[in-house]
Amino acid sequence: MENARKIALGFTLFFAIIAGIRVYLIHRERVEANATADAPVTAHYKINDDDLVLPRQLYPSSMQGELRRADRGVSVPGPHRFRAP
Repeated sequence: MENARKIALGFTLFFAIIAGIRVYLIHRERVEANATADAPVTAHYKINDDDLVLPRQLYPSSMQGELRRADRGVSVPGPHRFRAP
């Protein structure tokens, strides 16, 4: 009778230790996942010259104004000047 009780107590203690280790590993995994999720995210987006260009007029106000603009060459202020073909 004493041996059966010791064996049962030994198995219970063994499984309790295994369950405790498993609970600890799950807890540690979740804490590490939250620590990386809370870290600030920095975006490394580089702005080039094309991102800073704003269109002056998206739609023509009249057909005559659009025909006048079509006859002119395209000019960009600054060091990058070019003409329309």
